[in-house]
Amino acid sequence: MAGRSDKTRSHIFKAAVYNSTADVPVSVTFEGVKAGTAAQLTVLTGPADPYGYNDPWTRVNVVKTAKRSVTAGANGAFSFTLPPLSVAVLDTASGQSRKRGLRG
Repeated sequence: MAGRSDKTRSHIFKAAVYNSTADVPVSVTFEGVKAGTAAQLTVLTGPADPYGYNDPWTRVNVVKTAKRSVTAGANGAFSFTLPPLSVAVLDTASGQSRKRGLRG
């Protein structure tokens, strides 16, 4: 699912990977986004143990959050891979604000 934020004017892409046994390559472009544009990719993954679970009483959180910067390539495409059983959000506003030295 992709869209544009009316508030920040950023481009946002959301994805979920399920029913896969290997990493899934992703390449996404947005109208008007040029090469060199930065974005922040946030990927949520579950535990290696299929029986792992979050327990608010013991403050165990098995969901792992990974954030990294991704830069659009020559054709303006953001390319990355997503692991099985993951959820991801790519946000151009977060990447651009970090590029300018602001908090994102």
